[in-house]
Amino acid sequence: MNITREDQGDLTATLKVEVSKEDYEEKVNEQLKDYKKKANMPGFRPGKVPFGMIKKMYGRAVVAEEVNKIVSEELLKYIQENDIKILGHPMPNNEKTPAIDWSVQEEFEFYFDVGLYPEIEVDLENIEVDYYKVKASDEDVDKTIENMRHRFGENTHPEESDKGDSLKGQFEELDENGDVKEDGIKNESTILVDYIKDEDTQKKFIGLKVGDQVDFDPHKSSGDNLTEMGSLLGIEKEQAEKIESNFRFTLDEINRLIPAEVNEEFFKKVYPNEEIENEEQFRARVEKDVENQYGSVGDQRFMSDATQKLIDKADIELPEEFMKNWLAQNDENLTKEQVEESWEQYKRDMKWQLIENKLMNDHDIQVTDDEVKNFVKEQFRPYLAQSGEPEEEIDKRLQAAAESMMQDEKQVEQFTSQLRYEKLMKLLKDKLKINTKEVTYAELMQQDSNQNNDDK
Repeated sequence: MNITREDQGDLTATLKVEVSKEDYEEKVNEQLKDYKKKANMPGFRPGKVPFGMIKKMYGRAVVAEEVNKIVSEELLKYIQENDIKILGHPMPNNEKTPAIDWSVQEEFEFYFDVGLYPEIEVDLENIEVDYYKVKASDEDVDKTIENMRHRFGENTHPEESDKGDSLKGQFEELDENGDVKEDGIKNESTILVDYIKDEDTQKKFIGLKVGDQVDFDPHKSSGDNLTEMGSLLGIEKEQAEKIESNFRFTLDEINRLIPAEVNEEFFKKVYPNEEIENEEQFRARVEKDVENQYGSVGDQRFMSDATQKLIDKADIELPEEFMKNWLAQNDENLTKEQVEESWEQYKRDMKWQLIENKLMNDHDIQVTDDEVKNFVKEQFRPYLAQSGEPEEEIDKRLQAAAESMMQDEKQVEQFTSQLRYEKLMKLLKDKLKINTKEVTYAELMQQDSNQNNDDK
């Protein structure tokens, strides 16, 4: 076995693999002897088929199998021993590799192209990135409190329907004469008055009492939203599209949510473990919650901006033609044309992956199994804490849940990726020059919108 390397430029190389008979003959004979032991052919006792006949029948296929196996193993070994850092994996060069006749050849040549890792320099100390600390606006706090008032509100059943109510009742399909079809569509469901799209139809559902009936066109009420219409009538979207009939609604029940009053009782329901005495303190506490929720938005924007800055500063060269071919060959659902169309995004992702790997290696960022287990526990702890069980019992259940989750490779990979992301973000926050800016959520979203428009 002989492997030689010929560089084709700064970032690509061709590996030539030469295989002689001595490299594979012993393993081929072992495989054929094993076939001989198991062979069962007419005219011969089991295991007594002549070796020459076995070789004639299976030799060509076994040689091909063993040669390909040896080439794969030795190629990987050569790359590792010579510390060749490659992108992707070796790609067969079918133009250079001579045609093979497995029935007569004893020596073989194979050529493989490889993409080489580019030089990467990442200087975190001299990169500035804005960090947007998202502040809660008065509007954000008002909206959150309004949602809380509804969540802790009281459900009532008034005598007469109005806007904001949900109406439960029977829906029945009508014929052309306005009578209920005997074999028509019938369904018990709930309709929300505020969600009725047509103004004239909505008026029909206001001022109703239990037992009242309304005839209406479901296409108008749903604004031709077939999914919504199908859900209301208990039919599939495709069937809803063909509906031409009106329907009759018979009201069975009126439900009206009365939002909770903003008082001390309400404060206690929302934050049962805190002493909040007045609305000012309550708004301050809600503001803190909203800003905690927005924290992830600021982090995402920071990582997006930091990623782009690092990619731009690193100025990484890639073996583009090799990588385009590699992408197309590595995914049978991807054509060269599709790779070409999306190449800029592919290139950006590859560069970031290289930078990320270098940062992880240079700063020894690792994620251990224990860290994954603890992460899983913390995800489940808030739910189990509501059970009222002793802390010791909760810890046992969390340990069991973590052990079970560790058996799911996809879940482990997902959690590991998330922890790696968090550790990388902490590194960048610690090392980059951060310019903190306070903005509202609406202002940040407007920035993103303007940026997207500029990119188009």
